[in-house]
Amino acid sequence: MVARNAHRDDGRTRLGIRGAAEVRVAATLAILGLDGMAFLRTGDVGESVLTQAVGEEALKIMRARDKALAIEIANAVARLFK
Repeated sequence: MVARNAHRDDGRTRLGIRGAAEVRVAATLAILGLDGMAFLRTGDVGESVLTQAVGEEALKIMRARDKALAIEIANAVARLFK
């Protein structure tokens, strides 16, 4: 069960129990150089959805870049052995 962020009386945020999917999203954001902990801390549903969408789009861009780079490397190696 996934719990929402809860605010204590002193204004600090506590994370509560998180599901594997939320932790995976936060880890992906961190790998992409974004603040994964901010995703876990926010109590704003709109901000969570937006942050996740940004992370997913960044991941798509990185995968496309990596694929293009792999093709370039393969072509360069093929030219060496012609």
